[in-house]
Amino acid sequence: MLILKLLMFVQLSFSSPQAALNCQFDAQTKSYSLNEFSKGFPRKVIFNCGYNCTDLKGEFSFILGQHQVNVTSLESEALHTVCQGVRLKKNDWGYEIDKISHFYAHLAKSPEVKSWAVSKGRNLSDENRLRKDLILNLEEVIQGYQLASESNSPLRQSFKESVEALLAIQVELKKINFTLLDQWLELKIENFERASAGYLTLSVLATHAKWRQ
Repeated sequence: MLILKLLMFVQLSFSSPQAALNCQFDAQTKSYSLNEFSKGFPRKVIFNCGYNCTDLKGEFSFILGQHQVNVTSLESEALHTVCQGVRLKKNDWGYEIDKISHFYAHLAKSPEVKSWAVSKGRNLSDENRLRKDLILNLEEVIQGYQLASESNSPLRQSFKESVEALLAIQVELKKINFTLLDQWLELKIENFERASAGYLTLSVLATHAKWRQ
């Protein structure tokens, strides 16, 4: 019985990618390119993670992805230097791995995996699920921006214009049309002033629509 329970734990914790365009971290591949402990905090950390990914044809690829983060404390380092798909749990001396799950490749945090995903197309089933989630997320943001546009905020006009832009995107998404969303995501947020409607709109899309970038 004990052996059976251990096998079930391993299967649940280290499941292999099931669907096309999914990736999963290979637990034996993590390495550091930059982590100068002598500098204390804050400091930049660069680490590498190997991912086993499967494409739309079911063919596997191994991709070494690089991650760059800024850490500000021991806890920050523990939480932010984990490879994508790794879930941690707290224990008496810090954190340990709870499970390793696969993730949709277009949600990759490393440019190498993201580039691979872009070259392999899109999983329509995952895209549809993410589209529905985005519609709900935009609804919450639109409500908040609407309130701000009706306030005495000096940015109320920017909020109003952003509401109009987000509503237009939301309407298209409900029709399974990504044209307007993709047009917005082609823009660079650094080209907009922080108080502008464009900046407010792209901030939301950059957060909730990473999978379309």
